[in-house]
Amino acid sequence: MKKKDLLEEGLFLYIDAPPIKNNIRELIKEKKLKYVETARKIGVSRQALDMYIKNEQQPTIEIALKLSLFLKEDVSTIFELDEGAWYHTAKDEDGFTLFYDNLKNCIRSGDHMKSVKKNIRFDAFTGQEVPSSTYMRELRKEKRKMAELNKSDYNRNEVAKIKKEVEEIFEKRYPMRYIILHEKINPIT
Repeated sequence: MKKKDLLEEGLFLYIDAPPIKNNIRELIKEKKLKYVETARKIGVSRQALDMYIKNEQQPTIEIALKLSLFLKEDVSTIFELDEGAWYHTAKDEDGFTLFYDNLKNCIRSGDHMKSVKKNIRFDAFTGQEVPSSTYMRELRKEKRKMAELNKSDYNRNEVAKIKKEVEEIFEKRYPMRYIILHEKINPIT
């Protein structure tokens, strides 16, 4: 089954959109507050607040309510459900998660996936499976090289950019073999 055929079946490989987007940064700027002050008032670190703002982590209900009270805004003004919220893991009729086999271009589920390590990658050039440990070891080796650059005269932004490029190259060269499939939920309107 080709990837384009998955769409006809109502299945999706990647859901890039975070399930919840937020307007924390805009509201803090609009109210002329400081990040450190906001973080302290709601009982989190500056780093945690930054992670919420960047959607790297979702705040607990308690933190969301504290933000709402501190910013004097409705929770629904601060947080909105995004497109990614309307997808869930696809299951077969027996309740097993469906996976797309990137190497064989087919859907796998149930008993087949019980015996398979799901975090296997494959070499896009040779088609050979690569254990995740090998992939991670090679990636760490490249990142160590980047860390050495970091100690030299290179700008930190340059090093971060190079690290990201290395990760992108590795992702293209060694994609995940099994990708969890998702299907869209039709919300009640």
